[in-house]
Amino acid sequence: MNLNQHTIIGFIGRNAETKQLPNGTPVIKFSVATTRSWKDDRGEWRDKTQWHNVVAFGQGFAQIAARLAKGTQVFVQRRTRHSRVRPYDPSSERQEDDRARYSAACR
Repeated sequence: MNLNQHTIIGFIGRNAETKQLPNGTPVIKFSVATTRSWKDDRGEWRDKTQWHNVVAFGQGFAQIAARLAKGTQVFVQRRTRHSRVRPYDPSSERQEDDRARYSAACR
């Protein structure tokens, strides 16, 4: 069995952008920030924020797109697809592209 599934719980960084494919399928794009906090060697708190670019397809997402506003906390289950910024250059930076399967606004 194989599984490529990740869960993100974080805050939306910008309002969701909605477009349509030529066949009429809605596409919703938004970014989610997750922040990790820890104490460093000196006992001071540090934070590191990671951004996740989410792409969601289908009518279900189109119905909640208006609620996907900046600052909203969301729960996203998704699979990750890796690609290169310049596809034919092996030294090119890798980029993650998150394909959401399910997303729900938490707050």
